[in-house]
Amino acid sequence: MLNEESLNLMKDKSGTYWNSYYKKDIAPSNPSSYSELVKKELKEGDRILDVGCGNGRDSVYFSKNNIDVIAIDRCPNAISYCNKNFSKTSIHFFHGVLGEIEEIAEHQFDAIYSRFVIHAMPEEDEISLISESYKILKENGRLFIECRSINDPLFKKGDKVSQTERISGHYRRFIVMDQLIKNLKTEGFKISSQTELDGVAICGDDNPVVIRITAYK
Repeated sequence: MLNEESLNLMKDKSGTYWNSYYKKDIAPSNPSSYSELVKKELKEGDRILDVGCGNGRDSVYFSKNNIDVIAIDRCPNAISYCNKNFSKTSIHFFHGVLGEIEEIAEHQFDAIYSRFVIHAMPEEDEISLISESYKILKENGRLFIECRSINDPLFKKGDKVSQTERISGHYRRFIVMDQLIKNLKTEGFKISSQTELDGVAICGDDNPVVIRITAYK
């Protein structure tokens, strides 16, 4: 049975945790290894949507490499931080969820980037993200996803919510790659690459097993 703290985190879907996290300004500021990999797949002038941009580390990296960046996050403190610290860049930051931000619907994107976001939401939100991504991608536009796998060591820790959901400090839903691919294909995406590995997203003592998928419209 979940304790009271875990129940509150489950109901909150991590909002309070992430607001506190970004308020402390402790998130890494260097670009992630995944953003460096994805950048090689893009060309100057491409328009990318960074979904779940956090403190903007990868958004800024893309922008510095002449990519046209729009970024969103459901955490108000994350967007406040980005607007304060990156106001002189060409990046447009928006608070909210994909599908609910009017300004996003006005654009079509060459790429959508989702790093460490899908495992922080329940599956129904994942399906919504995939569906909304498909709508705003250009023909042959690509969706880049990196997320924690069900084979991540953290899966064995914390309070069990369901077969794939855990509470350990905050909410996580560990991703089964076959199910994620099924959800992508159901929406109409085609898969161009898929990997599951560790050693590529190390942060301190955390060496997660991650899924990396590139899907195209």
